[in-house]
Amino acid sequence: LTTSVIDPEPVTPKISSIVDADNFTRDLYLGLIGDDVRALQMWLNGHGYTISATGPGSSGNETNYFGKLTQSALIKFQKESGISPTAGYFGPKTRAAISAR
Repeated sequence: LTTSVIDPEPVTPKISSIVDADNFTRDLYLGLIGDDVRALQMWLNGHGYTISATGPGSSGNETNYFGKLTQSALIKFQKESGISPTAGYFGPKTRAAISAR
């Protein structure tokens, strides 16, 4: 008797399982470069705070550069989360809000 095994469709993990919000350890701000910036962009894109609809910064094309588009998406998150000031600076208040989600 032979059994045929069919490979299941690959499962794409949700962005929240790729980006662990508890791993953000430093403040992030305009002009900064790093893998944590890419992780922040992934988190924002994955939670409805789109960096860009297409090209650099868009979902699947996140970059390691914290530019104006990242800042704008972060400000939107901060406003909707009641974080003040809403300056687009990723500090302790914003880290706590992201970790709570």
